[in-house]
Amino acid sequence: MKTLLNFSVLTFLLVAASSQCIAMMSIEDVSKTRAKELGVAIRSEMAGANEVHVWLEFKTKGELKNFGRVQLEITAGERSVLSATLLPRHPSSDAVSIFFSADPATMPECMVTLVVNDALGGEGYRFKMSDFIDRGKSR
Repeated sequence: MKTLLNFSVLTFLLVAASSQCIAMMSIEDVSKTRAKELGVAIRSEMAGANEVHVWLEFKTKGELKNFGRVQLEITAGERSVLSATLLPRHPSSDAVSIFFSADPATMPECMVTLVVNDALGGEGYRFKMSDFIDRGKSR
């Protein structure tokens, strides 16, 4: 009986240890000043009357050395309208460029999060587009 109990506990521990763990990611809301410190540049331009093109570019050095992925999220109040992982471009071995386009009306609700140290939850640097994009350029 004791052997069966030990075997059951050991089996449970092995299954629990081998399954995916959910880790928390710490997220920092990034200001324009902090973006400059990180070496992140954000630019945008209107494309016709109904679309804003946005580029976010940075070097993979310093705090962004272990860049893993980028998330785009569009919210409406407390609701998530869209959440997507964007495909980054690598114009050079140490540079990353991210592009997306959206309706100008949604630009204030758009947030881009750069995730680094992705293996154990990681750290996220969240850029609220309303802080970086001139409203005149997104109309």
